[in-house]
Amino acid sequence: MDKHNASDEGQFWLQHNSDNSAFEWAVNASDRVAIQSTTAPALNEWVYVVGVYDGNAASSLCLYINGVLEASADNSRINGNISGYSKELRLNIGRSPSGYRLFTGDLDEVRIWNRALTQDEIRTQMVSRSTVNTQNLLSYWNMNEGSGTAVRDSVGTANGTFFRRPGYMRIVPKLS
Repeated sequence: MDKHNASDEGQFWLQHNSDNSAFEWAVNASDRVAIQSTTAPALNEWVYVVGVYDGNAASSLCLYINGVLEASADNSRINGNISGYSKELRLNIGRSPSGYRLFTGDLDEVRIWNRALTQDEIRTQMVSRSTVNTQNLLSYWNMNEGSGTAVRDSVGTANGTFFRRPGYMRIVPKLS
């Protein structure tokens, strides 16, 4: 969720890092803080990636890979609310707004909640096709359309469009 300009001015980013050696979760609250996984993206390997932010928790920023906590930042580094939403922000799945860090793999089951999930919820969700806990679920793209360019948000109003680049979807959400 970022502005479409050359700088990172947005709310949050779940991506691979610039040299594709780790997964990265960044949030902009008081400042932009990023953490990286110890797991590297690998060709032909399915990975379940979850970023959690709770500005009031001791471990405010957490990155889970396949249900395992791999990185965190405590509330001395980041706390408070995520920066406010503005109409300049866009949710991009598969690339960053300025066009780099293109994701060339497959994406499935993308969800956004407006509360922090627990590690138990993350692990349960990882092995379940259905949404385990729908409370506070804002958007869910199951990626099961099969044809065409439209991608439907099955719980919210943030429908998206696939573009010609593999794995890239742009969404103009109404998140609150």
